Amino acid sequence: MMLRYRIYKKDELSEWIVFIHGLGSSSNTWVKQVRDFKQHYNLLLIDLHGHGKSKDISLKNNDNPSFKEINEDIIKVLDSLSIQSAHFMGISLGTIMVNSLTLTHPSRVKSVVMGGAVTKISLKISILLKYVLLFKLINNKFIHDMAFKITFPKEKNINKMASFSNNLKSSASFNLYYWSSIIYQINKKFKNKDYTKIPTLFIMGEEDRILIKDIIKDSVGASVFIIQNATHLCHLDSSKVFNSVALNFIGNNNGFKTREKIDFTQKLFDE
Repeated sequence: MMLRYRIYKKDELSEWIVFIHGLGSSSNTWVKQVRDFKQHYNLLLIDLHGHGKSKDISLKNNDNPSFKEINEDIIKVLDSLSIQSAHFMGISLGTIMVNSLTLTHPSRVKSVVMGGAVTKISLKISILLKYVLLFKLINNKFIHDMAFKITFPKEKNINKMASFSNNLKSSASFNLYYWSSIIYQINKKFKNKDYTKIPTLFIMGEEDRILIKDIIKDSVGASVFIIQNATHLCHLDSSKVFNSVALNFIGNNNGFKTREKIDFTQKLFDE
């Protein structure tokens, strides 16, 4: 069964951008990008296994999930629409899949924009995931609350925490189990990855300090941009800046300085 998707088609000649959402979310997360990007590109928004309209679609082997199978299911959608190559954009978990596609299907990827990117997990998170996988604590409220605190370290709103937990619960437990297994594998997957082969931009919210440190240290060849006062979901809470930077990069990626780190607000709106 093919992954579910939505398209916004500008015209036959325009390039495609493929959007991949985060864990416990769906293609609806891109609502603030669609209105700006559809004016310039054809858009393909995919719901990953166990999410959104693909909620009832699982992997063939849930006990031994692989990047290869997930990537091939994404590529099947592109093939069905006769999309030979595209720009890819991911947020959070979606960045893991986009990043892996550059390794398994590089000829299909024109450029990459990754928001709230996860390229490495710390020892603390690695131990937590191992504990979750070992005892299958996917739907444990304590685990959900801890994941929320890691993702949004400054957020104090109890309602937002509850909403985060409900979103995770809305996905079948076996789906969350194999996505946790995938995340557990990324240190090995992206170790010493060369980012010079495909134009790559990381857009990070300032609150993602731990993730930012790993990206600046390990992502040689990529461009890194940090949005001040933004959270892990910087495509939502700083959508105007996120969209402007991403559109500029996709339209003219050779004009960006590799590994540049700037104050976006100052660069985009004060010049």
